Amino acid sequence: MITQKDINTIMDLLVSAYGDKAYPTDPKQMAKVSNLWTVMFQDDEPREVLLAVKNCIATQQFPPKIADIKGRIAQSRMAGQMTEMEAWQKIREAVDKASGRTDANNAFTNLPAILKKVVGSPSQLRAWNACSIDTLEGVIASNVQRSYRELARREATYYALPKDLQTEQSWMVDAPKEVTMLPEPKPQKSIDERHAEMDEEAREFRKTHGIEENKSYSDRVADFQKPMTKEELLMMDAKKRHEEKLRFNSWR
Repeated sequence: MITQKDINTIMDLLVSAYGDKAYPTDPKQMAKVSNLWTVMFQDDEPREVLLAVKNCIATQQFPPKIADIKGRIAQSRMAGQMTEMEAWQKIREAVDKASGRTDANNAFTNLPAILKKVVGSPSQLRAWNACSIDTLEGVIASNVQRSYRELARREATYYALPKDLQTEQSWMVDAPKEVTMLPEPKPQKSIDERHAEMDEEAREFRKTHGIEENKSYSDRVADFQKPMTKEELLMMDAKKRHEEKLRFNSWR
């Protein structure tokens, strides 16, 4: 981390670049300025601050303030991040893998932290996986890249602040969402198993309410559920063709 000696070296560099009138000449006032700079840059690396100062000297006509240098530090950190297109490509690869719940969970887990904040949850990857290619590569890609750009800018600005100010201004960066992974789907029950459950529920309902089973009704239901015979299927097909012929003749 930066020291008072590092700040004094940087202040000497700024005075050399902008002249004696750039900063206070009174030793006591200069000591106050130096102490303030030390506090504001206490969590930054000396080389990072020095590069930002040199950047300001090369591009600014007037002496830089602390905010100017902090802004250059934020810009340099953003430059070290992945581009919007690179971020979208990583998310796009995760979307392609999110065809099922387990796949979506794994794809989301493997994303970088900042992209997890952009996506939100594994279920979002699954929802995008079901979209058409045009929608995915059009509206969704544009929105994702814009969200990443804004979040990356906010994070770079946030982490350029001293640690104590980061706590007070934590709203600048979205807190990581606690994501509940999607549960594994339960195995589907067969029709026979479901019918058996429904019969058991019906028996429990009759028993609870004192209702006697209607044997004739149960027989009719059982007869209705039987598969149709070959003769019945042929008869139904013939009836359907006859009705279509009558309908066709009525139009003529």
